[in-house]
Order: sequence, then C-alpha cells, then structure tokens
Amino acid sequence: MRQQLALTAFEHTAAYDCAITDELCQRWIGPPAEPDDVTEQAARFPEQLLVSAKRHHLLRYGENSHQAAALFIEPSASAAESPATLVTAEVEGGKAMSYNNYADADACLRLCRALSSDEWPTTPHACVILKHNNPCGAALGATQIEAFEAALACDTESAFGSIICFNRQLDLVTAQALVPLFIEVLIAPAYNAEAKKVVMEKKKRRILTLSSPDDRLEFQPRAVVRKQIDGGWLVQTEEPPVIDWEKAKVVTEAKPSEAEIASMKFGARVCEQVKSNAIVLVKGTRTVGIGPGQTSRVEAVRTAIRRAGDEAQGSILVSDAFFPFKDGIEQAAEGGVVAIVQPGGSIRDGEVIEEANARGITMLFTGHRLFRH
Repeated sequence: MRQQLALTAFEHTAAYDCAITDELCQRWIGPPAEPDDVTEQAARFPEQLLVSAKRHHLLRYGENSHQAAALFIEPSASAAESPATLVTAEVEGGKAMSYNNYADADACLRLCRALSSDEWPTTPHACVILKHNNPCGAALGATQIEAFEAALACDTESAFGSIICFNRQLDLVTAQALVPLFIEVLIAPAYNAEAKKVVMEKKKRRILTLSSPDDRLEFQPRAVVRKQIDGGWLVQTEEPPVIDWEKAKVVTEAKPSEAEIASMKFGARVCEQVKSNAIVLVKGTRTVGIGPGQTSRVEAVRTAIRRAGDEAQGSILVSDAFFPFKDGIEQAAEGGVVAIVQPGGSIRDGEVIEEANARGITMLFTGHRLFRH
C-alpha cells in the first residue's frame, strides 16, 4: 500500500509540474517560423519532452487481442471550457470503442475538419469514409446525402466496416441511406431525432457526437505530434498545408481550367491525409479513386486507377510527392487522367513534363510535399 501511495503522490506532483511547463511553453515559445529557418524551428520545441495525461479508461485490447491498451486524456481536453475532442466525445450504442476505432476515428475526423471550409460555399456538406487509417472516399455536396453518396461511390467495397464522419447534423434522409451499411463508428456534430433513432436500430453501431462551433467540425491543428521510436521520440509540428495556389506553376503546354484548379485544391486537402505514397483521383469535389500507402508511386497510380474504374476517365490526379520517373505519367494517361497536380522537384522533372506534354495532360507544380507516414 505504501508503494502504491508513493507512486500516486509522485504521479500527482509530476502532472502538476508538467501542467506548469506546458503552459509556459505555450506562452513563451515563439510563433511558427519559416520552414527553412532551422534555428527558429528549434525554438518551437522545449528542451525536455514532458507528457502528462490521466488514464480515462482501459480498452478491451490494443491493435490485436494479445496487446493491452488504455485511453488517456490530456489535462487541456478535460477542462470544462475546452472545445470538444475525440476523447471527450459522447459515445452511444454498440460495444465500447476499441484502440483501432479511436485511431481510425482520429484520422477520419482530421480529414473531415480539413474539408469543412468556406472555400466551397456551394457545397458545405462534407462526408469522409475511412478504413485502416486511410480514406476510401471523401466528398463535398450541396446536401448531406449528395456528399455521402459521392463518398461511398469512390470505393463501396472498402466502406464495409468503416468509420464515417459528417460535418453537419445527420439528417433523416442520410440516416436511412446508412442503414444497409456495416459501420464501425459514425461521427457527427449532432443528430436529427428521427435520424438518430434510425441509425441506432443496429445494436452494434457506435455513434459519436462531437460538437463544435457553428455545428461544424472545424479544423483545429495540434501544436505538436509525437511518435515513439526505439530509444526516443520523434516530435513534429502538425498544421494543414498552406499551398499558395497563386504561385503554383503550370509546367505543361496544356493549361488547367478554373474548374480543374478548384478540383486540385479539393484533392490536395484529401491527399494530405492519405498515407504515403499517395495518389488521389478526383472529379469536382469528390474522390473517385485512392491509392494509399504503396511502396512505389507508380503502384499507387495503378491502385487509384483500378479502384476508380470507368470514373478514372477525365479525372484529375493529385500526388503527395514528385514523380521520380515518367512511368507514373504513362499509367495515369492510360487510365484516362487529364490533369495532374504534384509538388515537383525531381531530377527527372523534365522527362515527366515531356511525357505529360506528349500525352496532352495538364500538369501543375505546387512546390509543397504532402507526405504522411
């Protein structure tokens, strides 16, 4: 008992010191620096990495049944005045959330927030369908059902057992469309009373209510993210990519239309949340094919085109990094892609551009890489 009391006391005082350190870091560490200013970038991180979080509850198991797991909550998230977070969201129905459920819900929520923007005033409804930390469909629509149906059409097969997130209150029409699907977790800021009744009819279905200002899941970037490796931690800032589309460079003879540029902007938001190597095919403000987490870029292109099927014809391709060889352009052209947006920067950019010109494809360089490992 003395050992347990001593441990509790030290945990309590350590958490107190961490809270003070975190507050001082937020107050005294300077504003975001330019990416190429290494000295100023280093000033954004404390000398000591201190993590204080309280155990919220135990989970059934981790990624697999032989692994133990628990959910911890940060002090800032548990404060009464703090905005809603995934950890503090209201969970109803079905079994308790699992480790994988939370990991996937976090990725799904992050993309839905990134798409909830005033950039698309005529299509304010966002829907994201995600499986195993990768979106299998994302779309914006004038109505919620339009956004859902477009997102689902991208990959109906992968949507089985997925996480689905909406940025507006779930309405009855959309709820009825969800009935046939097996959904692990459904996330929305609120639920129409009749809609909630419909989606809760399936006992195994979990629903999360995550309220936010204006009933929208607005993007709130985290200051830093941590990843444990053998013997230490990798720490980086995380914020949405700020691509200056006015400075993006058209490098081909064919020029993109205003509609194509609008689709490129949407596709870049989605691509930033897809595991690398990532290729996203879009039409308008909907994905039609996604090639996630491949070990070669050309294979990511093949995967996206295969999943898109006939919808690849006339689509716009977004790549999270440059094409190291022209084979990716060849595959894209054969699949029916008409425009490509990528960061550029390869030593073979000239060959890639030449191939795009030979195929009549429009290509735009953003100068902004979107890796997610």
